[in-house]
Amino acid sequence: MSYNVQVVLIGLAAGYLSGQFGVGGGIITTPAIRLILGKSAMIALGTPLLIMIPTVISGAYVYKRNKLVNFDLVLPLSITGLLGVAIGSAATILVSANFLMLLTAFVIFTLGLWFLASQMEGEEPESQGPDSSRYLDPKKLRIRSLFVGLVSSFFAGFLGLGGGVLLVPALTMLLGQNIKKAFGTSLVVMAVYALPGSIIHLMLKHIDIKLALLMALGVVPGSYLGAKATVKLPAPFLKSIFGLFLMAVSIYFAYYEILTMMLKVRI
Repeated sequence: MSYNVQVVLIGLAAGYLSGQFGVGGGIITTPAIRLILGKSAMIALGTPLLIMIPTVISGAYVYKRNKLVNFDLVLPLSITGLLGVAIGSAATILVSANFLMLLTAFVIFTLGLWFLASQMEGEEPESQGPDSSRYLDPKKLRIRSLFVGLVSSFFAGFLGLGGGVLLVPALTMLLGQNIKKAFGTSLVVMAVYALPGSIIHLMLKHIDIKLALLMALGVVPGSYLGAKATVKLPAPFLKSIFGLFLMAVSIYFAYYEILTMMLKVRI
């Protein structure tokens, strides 16, 4: 299989899962760029942010059309998000690349556990029905949104994963959104997070422009199809499968980085 075909297929897979789960796509593209395409750790962290922009726009369109985006939360999440993603992106130069990769694996594994644990406990009544946010005080909801936006966006820039890996769980557990609306709202906010993070990583030379453009050929249709699938498929099934997949990716990802560090020490 040629390099170009590999890149497009990776983009297609990342876009599909991004549209399906509202996570921005970096959770697939970051390890794939590092492990499959053999790029440097910093390129694997920075390039997914630029790729995220066409990814989230394609998927968010489907969610918006099906009224699965809470636009009342988009603004407060974005206000602090712009600050958080800028700080997170700049902070990548303060730690080693291997440490960032291992931290990325930990975040992915933790997210996978969350998805599985939520299914073992049973799906909440609000998960595919009315939002429980209607029972929250509007002022408290706005304050929570500002905090959630700051934390999730920091990790979007710092790990290159897309803040959706934290934003989707936070939207359901802290902001009372049903699971599908959490996916849709997350994608819209991801578009805001991706822009400043991409600019900073571009200035730091952490983005491979050619790679990003080629991968976009796969992520755009992939994200659209993933969002369409989520609208139709049951949320419990999707969460369980995705949780298992995340845990498998994180274990392999951590193993690869630890092996790399051991080889460097021997040399």
